[in-house]
Amino acid sequence: MAARSQTLRKAIGRAGNATRWGTITQAAEARREVRALKLAEHVERVVREFPPLTDEQCNRIAALLRRPQGTDGGQAA
Repeated sequence: MAARSQTLRKAIGRAGNATRWGTITQAAEARREVRALKLAEHVERVVREFPPLTDEQCNRIAALLRRPQGTDGGQAA
């Protein structure tokens, strides 16, 4: 298992509590936050390991993260 930051571990705990004791909306928001933190940690690892990107490459990748929410509500299939 990959090392997880303290922030991610706390978010996972909050998601568990929200799932058990909170509302459906609170649980969904907590799970969304966990996914966002996991993505951020993954991106940080990748960026550290890869050679520097050109401005064009950075802009293309940033555009993927800024895409408008589609009909899937932002959920990946």
